[in-house]
Amino acid sequence: MSGYALGGPPPTTLGARLSRKTMLLSLMVLFIVGNALSALAPTYVVLMAGRFLSAYAHGAYFGVGSVVAAGLVEPRERAGAIALMFTGLTPANVVGVPLGTWIGQSYGRRATFWVVVAIGVAGLAGVLTLVPRRPRPDGGVLREPATFRSGGVWPALAMTVFGFAPVFAAGLLSRRLASA
Repeated sequence: MSGYALGGPPPTTLGARLSRKTMLLSLMVLFIVGNALSALAPTYVVLMAGRFLSAYAHGAYFGVGSVVAAGLVEPRERAGAIALMFTGLTPANVVGVPLGTWIGQSYGRRATFWVVVAIGVAGLAGVLTLVPRRPRPDGGVLREPATFRSGGVWPALAMTVFGFAPVFAAGLLSRRLASA
């Protein structure tokens, strides 16, 4: 979870001059590499490095992805586009966590990571083919804080935090129960 929490600002800042599509592709590659590293890990330290890397990419991916989703639709449809993007987290936790646990118990932990790598490759192909390439707005990362002056941003952030905190908590609880 710490990689996820720490993963938002640094890649976003470092990639300020890149197009958002390039950012999404780069972050998806990091996610895939992190999970492949976890699948191949010969030691616990390497496994945790892979998990940290994939979580690190994931944290920034949802930030950039929500901006991309909002930019693809009319202004009055932006909240719905962002909500649709985040909708994938629910089935990922409700279906994916138990399925990943079953795969790991049936075929070994490495198999679970290889399945996630395959899903990541499919996601990479989706971003590559479906997300249009648009230049980054002038001002790069220096423009980003201006977003927080919008009155609608704070309620949306609060809904995301308080809406998905229980989802992540349920996922952690599910993992704890599965390993007990």
